[in-house]
Amino acid sequence: MIRQELSVEVRQSVPDSVPLPEDQSVLLFQSVRELLINIRKHAETHQAMMTIEQSHGDLCITVRDEGIGADLAAATANQPSASSSKFGLFSIRERMLAIGGRLEINSSPGRGMTACLILPLTDVPGADEISYEPIEAKTTGESRVQPETRIRLILVDDHQMIREGLRGLLHAHEDLTIVGEACDGEEALSLTDKLRPDCVIMDVNMPRMDGIEATRRLKAAFGGTAVIGISVNASREVEVAMRRAGVDHFLSKEAPIEQIYRTILAATRKVRMTATA
Repeated sequence: MIRQELSVEVRQSVPDSVPLPEDQSVLLFQSVRELLINIRKHAETHQAMMTIEQSHGDLCITVRDEGIGADLAAATANQPSASSSKFGLFSIRERMLAIGGRLEINSSPGRGMTACLILPLTDVPGADEISYEPIEAKTTGESRVQPETRIRLILVDDHQMIREGLRGLLHAHEDLTIVGEACDGEEALSLTDKLRPDCVIMDVNMPRMDGIEATRRLKAAFGGTAVIGISVNASREVEVAMRRAGVDHFLSKEAPIEQIYRTILAATRKVRMTATA
């Protein structure tokens, strides 16, 4: 943070060698770095404090400043831009959700901001040996659904763990088959052109090209493909932006998997009926 002209006081009450998978360590590091850069850009202060502690089985990393603060209620009501601190907080919240954690924020005008990254520390024997089988490999007896009648899906999210989680949960439904995965909007458009899926599950907040722009271009070029938007930020403003881009349905990332499944069926059916009308 020296380059950012930010002085950071670190208080640590945990051992230096907290056992974390490498992907979680990297995401935590990136999240802390972005929180500190946000302080320098928006809090109008050159000082910040970070505490690292363990509480009730959770790793808690708190980043605090005594800058100008923010009205969180008003900030939530405004649509974020790609350069806003709010957009950055959404990205951090999605990262934490992807690794099973959460982001808690407390702020008010004139009283600075406190952001807490909370990650459950699990010690499950053999957990690092868990692997995901390809969608075609996991079957129970003879499938009763013919391949040509299955709904072909593409999963689009910049977090691999979320894609893997969706893939594993949707795997139980024999009438679905996942034909591809993309980590941003540009890759999603390329894969859609190549694979021509029936449905695309589209994250909103992604690098290079976000889900709003990707949905707009995808629906313009491939009107016969259903698009379901998903986001950790399920606010009315984000939903309206996705609706205007042409999304068929919009869901929170915290929606139950059965709701996501039923939405896939409904969205695909709707698009198919429209195409044949």
